[in-house]
Amino acid sequence: MITGPGWLPGFTQRLVDNRGWPRSPQLGNPQLAATQKLVLHTTEGLKVSSAFAAYDARAGFFSGGVHPHFTVDPVRQQRFQHVPVTAASYSLKGGDQGGIIQIEIVGFAHTSQDWPPAVNEWLGTAVIAPILAAVPSIPAIAPVPFLGADAGLLAAPWPRGRARISPEAWPTTYGVVGHQHSPPDDHWDPGALNVDAILDAATQTDTGDDMQTLVDSTTGEHWIAAAGKARPLSDPDAWMASWNGPTASSANMRYVVPSLYELVT
Repeated sequence: MITGPGWLPGFTQRLVDNRGWPRSPQLGNPQLAATQKLVLHTTEGLKVSSAFAAYDARAGFFSGGVHPHFTVDPVRQQRFQHVPVTAASYSLKGGDQGGIIQIEIVGFAHTSQDWPPAVNEWLGTAVIAPILAAVPSIPAIAPVPFLGADAGLLAAPWPRGRARISPEAWPTTYGVVGHQHSPPDDHWDPGALNVDAILDAATQTDTGDDMQTLVDSTTGEHWIAAAGKARPLSDPDAWMASWNGPTASSANMRYVVPSLYELVT
């Protein structure tokens, strides 16, 4: 395990390949611009193991593979980190070093628009929120729409790909974008995922030291609480699977929360 700048707590570090051999290089390449962009991908598979095998194979047997910063599985609530956020990773055809953090989400572009609210909430609270906290130079906005298969030709580079940002605009496009927006690429992932719901969950999550989870042991209701505000959780099980902070439980918490906290949705 590596500690120090760029490695996020709570994420499992994957520092070996599928054969158990140490990955090299582990620390990525230098960023050549200020880090102001977060690029979302889908793995086009069902498990992290399939994604790992693809990373390991992509650049040759002895190379250590080609990895994003993070791979996450919202169904199994798994979070892996491959490269520190202080460096560039390797998941685009060009421009990896242009101030970009990259996340591969286990799943498929053609179904991402149908992901249930619990998946979007987990991606926002357990993945995007801690990354944005670690890299505050990335604004919590989606500057362009995320398009699905019904939008026309997407699997083509700029200017034919309908979702592509122009090469001139790409360097000054900041916030959360998708693989489908990268000018030289021909992939259309992550599809029409609900980026607004993901960012809403992320921006309503306080990652500071005063954050805690509140539980009503009678009703099973859960809230995230911090800084005088509390937000109810739609999928407590998914949240608790990845939560390692303080938790307060009471049989009367449903009465305590609205009396002590401003409720937000």
